[in-house]
Amino acid sequence: MRLTIKQRLLLINLATLVFVTVIGLVGYRAVHVLDASMDAISANSNAIKDQLQADQAHDALRADVLAARLAAERSDPAEIKEVRQDTAEHIALFRKLLKEMDAAHTNAEVRAAMEKVRPDVERYLKSAAEMVELSLTRPAAAQAAFPAFMDSFRVLEKAWPR
Repeated sequence: MRLTIKQRLLLINLATLVFVTVIGLVGYRAVHVLDASMDAISANSNAIKDQLQADQAHDALRADVLAARLAAERSDPAEIKEVRQDTAEHIALFRKLLKEMDAAHTNAEVRAAMEKVRPDVERYLKSAAEMVELSLTRPAAAQAAFPAFMDSFRVLEKAWPR
């Protein structure tokens, strides 16, 4: 069968159109996959940022407990006020970061790890607040309770997702 020039040009144009359409569909799919990957990267990087800040707040609360013990020894009202304020800010920051991590679109494994550690976090936050108040109001009781506080610190340190 012999094709005319008109038929050949039509066939070439049709083949070019099919090729361009296939390339366009592949490109569209690649952009869609890339967009989804970028969303996941963004969500995960925000979750990692929040996790690192929460870990810093975890350490800051331990520092607040130690600062409360020192402030109680010095009986400096300004220092005592500052310790209470710092503790409240660090607890609020920790809770805010946990809410942000909960709201983040992370994978099921990360969510499961956060749910697993939540009781340890709550126990630690409560323990830190109690230790600051004990240190400022009843230093002898704070001394006796300090090992239990440090245990809650270590438990959270080991359980915190990394």
